[in-house]
Amino acid sequence: MRAALLYAVTIVLAMVIGASAQVGYQVTAALVQAIDGSIGSPSISFANATNTGFYYTGTADELGMTVGGVDLGIFKVQTGTLTATEVRKLNATPVEVIASPGTGQAIIVHSVQWMMDYGGTAFDSVGAGDDLRLLYDGDSVIISDCDRLNCINGAGTSDTFGMAWGPVNFAGYNPIADKAINATLKTSEWAAADDDANGNSVIRYLIIYRLITLDLSL
Repeated sequence: MRAALLYAVTIVLAMVIGASAQVGYQVTAALVQAIDGSIGSPSISFANATNTGFYYTGTADELGMTVGGVDLGIFKVQTGTLTATEVRKLNATPVEVIASPGTGQAIIVHSVQWMMDYGGTAFDSVGAGDDLRLLYDGDSVIISDCDRLNCINGAGTSDTFGMAWGPVNFAGYNPIADKAINATLKTSEWAAADDDANGNSVIRYLIIYRLITLDLSL
């Protein structure tokens, strides 16, 4: 039955996208897979726009997107966890959350999801907002700022979810090539020398970002 259903789906796909010379696919036991494609000929495209769509970059866990044959960059997702110790010292000791990309490439953050997994002891914050921030390594320009998490303070006594967009600076900022992205905390968030003595919650994150090449020759 499954084989018959997959065969039927394959026939429908062939009817829908068969007119596009840019599309190829293979059917396995439970998957329909597209060919890798390229910037000029994305594997998932449109009958009337064969140079617009998505392609495989050749590197695992990356998605390439192109419009009119112009590369829009490589989209990626990064997940991880800040330990309670890292959170308590986050202002004085930023934590790398995205590694430095390849030579000539810069990271553009699109969105960040933060979630505090409450461990039973609240952080002793005195700051007005939480202000979890992302910065290029060694730079002071804020590229994402979340002051809505409401967890790094006395009110943070339960699992809490927050969302931040990037860039935070609507006037724009200069992407920096070959730089990692660090998480840090706004100065004066903690009561004593930017180092909290209490709090045992971890903070998990999911970052959607794009890699661009700093090259204007399109």
